[in-house]
Amino acid sequence: MHKSKALYFVSFCIEAYKMRHQLLGSEVLKKFEQFGVIDYLLMNYNVLHTLSEQNIVDDIDEFILSKQ
Repeated sequence: MHKSKALYFVSFCIEAYKMRHQLLGSEVLKKFEQFGVIDYLLMNYNVLHTLSEQNIVDDIDEFILSKQ
């Protein structure tokens, strides 16, 4: 995994999540930190980056739900 590609992917996920849930970037970062989403995205980058934006955000929603 290239670090720069993975970081770009994380920022893409933050933006996609922000848009779907109509949140501020700071709110998304807080939520992602609270539930370990960034680590999850980086650990699963090889699979997740091949999914559609909709499926990625759906996966993030499911991941967060599983941590609540």
